[in-house]
Amino acid sequence: MNQSLTALRHLPRRSQVPWILLAVLSLLSGWFGVVALPAVQSQSSDPVIGYRSHSFANAGYSSPTEGKAQSTLWWNDGVWWADMLNAADQSHHIYRLNEAEQTWEDTGTVLDERARVHSDCLWDETTQKLYVISHVSDNIPRTTRLDERGFFYRYSYDPLTQQYTRDAGFPVVVTPGSAQTITLAKDSLGQLWITYVFHGQVMVRRTNGDDHVWTDTYPLPAVDSTTALNDISAIIAFSGQIGVAWSNRERDSMHFAVHVDGAPDDQWTEEIITAGFRAADNHLHLAVDANGIVYVAGKTSARGNDPLLMLYVRQAPNTWAQHVFGYNHDGHTRAIILIDNAHRRLYMFATAPESGGGIYYKATSLDEIAFAAGLGTPILRYPNATRLNNVTSTKQTVTSATGIVVLASDRTTTAYYYNVVPVD
Repeated sequence: MNQSLTALRHLPRRSQVPWILLAVLSLLSGWFGVVALPAVQSQSSDPVIGYRSHSFANAGYSSPTEGKAQSTLWWNDGVWWADMLNAADQSHHIYRLNEAEQTWEDTGTVLDERARVHSDCLWDETTQKLYVISHVSDNIPRTTRLDERGFFYRYSYDPLTQQYTRDAGFPVVVTPGSAQTITLAKDSLGQLWITYVFHGQVMVRRTNGDDHVWTDTYPLPAVDSTTALNDISAIIAFSGQIGVAWSNRERDSMHFAVHVDGAPDDQWTEEIITAGFRAADNHLHLAVDANGIVYVAGKTSARGNDPLLMLYVRQAPNTWAQHVFGYNHDGHTRAIILIDNAHRRLYMFATAPESGGGIYYKATSLDEIAFAAGLGTPILRYPNATRLNNVTSTKQTVTSATGIVVLASDRTTTAYYYNVVPVD
């Protein structure tokens, strides 16, 4: 479908945009590759790109979508869903995207009663279960005493009511305290795994035959798994294996360890993703394609005109290719990756500038990876949202049916923003 016509289809029903402005915006949406037109008219010279959603005011942190490496959206039953803060009761709920009205609707299902949490959400189509790791980040301000531990939740979905129900016996406490980020994966044997950095050590843990029962947490048995206190790790399942990536800024390196499903817990094979002067920062996001190829979005500590945001591709065991997404002068940060297997496309989204302001993306063929120079295509930009940052989406691959939904938050206006990208 022509993108301008797609944009018209997504125009909010209550919009009062004059038809001349509508035509101009429709052309702009074609130029920028954006499918959604504004629900509120811009007061600046730049066109509005995307939609503003509800406020997260008084939550006690600057950005509810801030969790690096984490994903807070999922696609199920023909609908996009998200973990979002309900400002009225200061807890996290499951929200449903109503694309016809371009609104996020609160389902009333509570994910976490704590306000200042970050989460990683995994929808399992096979079991029809939603798995959620929710935790208090170790870098948010503490004005009152908090339970900072990581909680694991499981929910069942009823397609007749389109409602999620928390399963009995959950949550299960899975970490002893706070962490900057905790991520979740499920292996081919049905075991769930988590990883996080705790006191400068990459930690892993898994379920043991039952989602209620977890093995003891243990340090990743790798040579360089001791990191700086604010480094992070991330986990992914691929080709009958579990992979853990982590940053090590003390050694200017990024690493990856592989565990074969069903093997003893102490059997991991370590790989180096990249190493060198200023090669690492504590930004990671992982994805995998239908062929089991692992992709890592990572940030360097670049200066001058050096590459700042990178895509690393695991072409074979212990063989990593590097592709530049953006340079230091572009100022990209906090990237995420989405994969479209049917069209063999990779989408990478990031904030620019680093302090926040807009969300941009670039797309490339999986068979010949190459990113165009510059910032990329703007996908989220809104008047007064001067600190728009921390884009998030789904762990799942995307299709023409799902499209892409990205969600971000702005600390200036204390509101969520989102947009929809067609996949074709």
